[in-house]
Amino acid sequence: MCESEAPLYFLAPQLTAIHHGGAKEQMLAHLRFLTRSVLGADPEAQALAVYAEPSGAGFHHVPAAGLDYEGVACVDDAARAVVLYCRLWRSYQYAWLKPTVMRLLNFLVTMQRDDGAFSNFILDWTGQPNLVSSSSFPGGPWWTARAMRALAVGLQTFQIPALDSAFRLGRQWLHECQSIGALAAAAEAELDYWLVTGDSVSARFCLYAAETIASHRDGNILADDSESPHFWAHHQERALMRVAVAFDQPHLSRIAIESAFELFGSGSFPVRRTAAHPSLRG
Repeated sequence: MCESEAPLYFLAPQLTAIHHGGAKEQMLAHLRFLTRSVLGADPEAQALAVYAEPSGAGFHHVPAAGLDYEGVACVDDAARAVVLYCRLWRSYQYAWLKPTVMRLLNFLVTMQRDDGAFSNFILDWTGQPNLVSSSSFPGGPWWTARAMRALAVGLQTFQIPALDSAFRLGRQWLHECQSIGALAAAAEAELDYWLVTGDSVSARFCLYAAETIASHRDGNILADDSESPHFWAHHQERALMRVAVAFDQPHLSRIAIESAFELFGSGSFPVRRTAAHPSLRG
């Protein structure tokens, strides 16, 4: 099942926004404002500025620099933009989408090392990778999973052989994802790859990951990696639902639905304890 066929309840909020005309145009205009070229990249690459702050009548780009300096743009954001833009391309085929996706994918590939690991941030717009930050070190689970999913969705949308090669190169790192949240993102990456290739390794990983996620619950609610998870990083229900539909696993659908209605049905995102998971790889 393609993500576009999944119930919108289980899609990320930024994807549901495309169905509301004014919000869609506003959101896309801001994403395009955030998008900048990486200087000297060959082939041409673009990434999204991490932040924008008010400046006069408009905004200006600012880097991520909290406890330590992270950088001006990251794989995380570019990867999510690729997934969104590919969905928009399949639905609307706006003329600017395909070249933008190609440049974003080029950025992701440039952030992949020869051993397949992805770094997350670039320090400046020359594209110098941040290799030392805790939010950017090569092979980090969250940005690895998101980058790999973007490669798979790009392959699914545009059938570019180089994306298949990049996905296979990064797979060993994808399968190292051990936290519950990153494992859900990894499951979606392999699922999107399976949808276009039918790869048996992808199928086995999806089922393993889904059963692991389903086994870590706080009551009916699917567990998170921390006691105060970010709403935008919680997508265990979506991952389970997509795997359930793709591989005909109704017990996973039931678990996903129960968790979603208990977690989101109140209109709040409660702080709660996490389920223990000392090892997710057996």
